[in-house]
Amino acid sequence: GSSECTKCDGGTWSNTSAASCGSCAPGTYSGTGAEVCNDCDAGKYSGNGVSSCTRCGAGKFQNATGAASCDECQPGRAQPNT
Repeated sequence: GSSECTKCDGGTWSNTSAASCGSCAPGTYSGTGAEVCNDCDAGKYSGNGVSSCTRCGAGKFQNATGAASCDECQPGRAQPNT
């Protein structure tokens, strides 16, 4: 047996009595030692198993939380912030 349990890495999580840590789903993130993954804020997105969300780049947006990608601005609209 082991003398201690190790913390899950960022981008992963576990609950009670876990034998291993699971990856956070796209649209979520976690820090080290997380019990749950958190939704990305609006304006951000994430892929699978990440410790932080990424801001939408120029010309893209996301108005929902927990997004796995950003949407492109429609013609006649812009988003210059990166």
